Amino acid sequence: MNFRSIVIPQLFLLFSQAYSLFSHIIEWLAAGFGFLAVVDIVAQYFQTYLFEIIGERMTRRIRTDYFRALLRQDIGWFDDPANTLGALTSRLAVDIKLIRLTVGQGTGSAVQTMTSLLVAFIIALVAAWQFALAFLATMPLLAITEAINWALMKGGDSGSKKVSYQVYVLLNS
Repeated sequence: MNFRSIVIPQLFLLFSQAYSLFSHIIEWLAAGFGFLAVVDIVAQYFQTYLFEIIGERMTRRIRTDYFRALLRQDIGWFDDPANTLGALTSRLAVDIKLIRLTVGQGTGSAVQTMTSLLVAFIIALVAAWQFALAFLATMPLLAITEAINWALMKGGDSGSKKVSYQVYVLLNS
């Protein structure tokens, strides 16, 4: 007699009993994950939409102020080679768009990251405070790596900061 022929039906019996015991919990978990997926899709849509509106409105306001500041300049200011029509039009079209990119999705991603970190830490404190404290001990290492990341990003972003400063100088002159 083959003992495997006895074991396999017993495994099916055990799995069916386990499924009948946990099917209610599994259904609730699946519904919970589905609900979280729908909430995440809606939240992501509104985050993208609202931060893009903020970025567009800020860009329009900066362009309007920049153009008004250009109109207030003395006529001799336009004779400077740095203030030619092409350079000013380029700043108005391209450089201010860099500001929108910084304010729009960049800010939205930063807010999302900080909120996720805060909520995850609160959940960790409630669920397993010992583990949360161990995680808290690694925070200086995470802060150092984030500072290195910011320093690397800052080196590549010096052009947009220079443009922002030039727009600021022009608006305040």
